[in-house]
Amino acid sequence: MYSPTVAQVPGLTQKHLSRIETAFSTNGIDLMGAYAITDRLAIEGSLYLRWERLYNDSTLKWADGSRVDPDSIRYLRTLPSIGLAYTVPLENGHHFFLSASAGYGKGRLKMSERDMSDRDANGIPPAHFTQYYASMQRIYLQPAFLIHYDHIQVITSLRWSEVRYGFRHGTTMEPFGVFPHRNYHFLEAAMTIRVSPPGAEWLAVDMQGGAAAGDATFHYHHFIGNIGVSIDPVSLFGGGR
Repeated sequence: MYSPTVAQVPGLTQKHLSRIETAFSTNGIDLMGAYAITDRLAIEGSLYLRWERLYNDSTLKWADGSRVDPDSIRYLRTLPSIGLAYTVPLENGHHFFLSASAGYGKGRLKMSERDMSDRDANGIPPAHFTQYYASMQRIYLQPAFLIHYDHIQVITSLRWSEVRYGFRHGTTMEPFGVFPHRNYHFLEAAMTIRVSPPGAEWLAVDMQGGAAAGDATFHYHHFIGNIGVSIDPVSLFGGGR
């Protein structure tokens, strides 16, 4: 029902720096962008796309603890977000920085289920899927510590997320442990390593691993790993700093 999205840590330490990034994980794609309005303040936006497909997963349980016996379940989550990040140097050499970002996103969750109990006498499952829909809102607050050198950045971050769902189209997800208008809280830690090739500082490869823990009554991903490619379009096209 929920997956920790890529930690957005653009690492912008100077005015007019920018970053556009595409990150790939095993269950989705993250599109992110950020622009430094001043040496310390940046605006950031993102679009998270997450999908999974599960087959005959006997570990799934209903909210009352009984076992779900699905033939297959499909998830699709979309979450556009926008936020601000404030970054300050911790020493005169401008190699160590502390930042804090906050933002808001609103998207949707779609789940499709085809239950094994609906198989016919020949054991063939039904062709149709039962559809469930919910709106999804998230606010987040994320402090981060940044180590910055010419060709490498190392960033540790800890994001607090509050997620809230609302049902749409007359459907309900309460049997799966998703209750409407209830706030669910997650702590999402991540480590990011960003490497730029010499002579092309506008280009970077990002590697990130993370883990999440929360008070959710539904199933969610506890771990996430991804690799991404990012560019600084302002530097690439000769924009001034």
